[in-house]
Amino acid sequence: MSIDFTVDETNPAYVRLPCQGTYTRDALLSVVDEAIDIAASQNRRAVLVDIRDVKGTPPDMFGRYQLGVGTAKIQREKSVLVTIAVVGNEPMIDPQRLGETVFLNRGGIGKVFTNVDEAVAWLEQRLE
Repeated sequence: MSIDFTVDETNPAYVRLPCQGTYTRDALLSVVDEAIDIAASQNRRAVLVDIRDVKGTPPDMFGRYQLGVGTAKIQREKSVLVTIAVVGNEPMIDPQRLGETVFLNRGGIGKVFTNVDEAVAWLEQRLE
């Protein structure tokens, strides 16, 4: 199982990655890792990972915790800080945002959304 993505380079401040495929924690963390590298290589300060077309069983609470920890670790280990926005649909996105809370508590810079327009507005505001 894997998550595939394309790279949308139309915005000068951030890279947008529309994703599709089947969810696994490792696959999503791999996408985040690659997304940060792509954004950094293109001198972009942020990435929008769009998982609205990712299917499969949503993570359980422990899985959400692990996503938060893993994403923060990936972001922290990079040589360039790239802000991360993730947009998806519930229940893949937890209504209580446990993974986001764990990520933020570990120093992560980013946010999770269920509305793509809100995600874009948040990114654009952060990047002003």
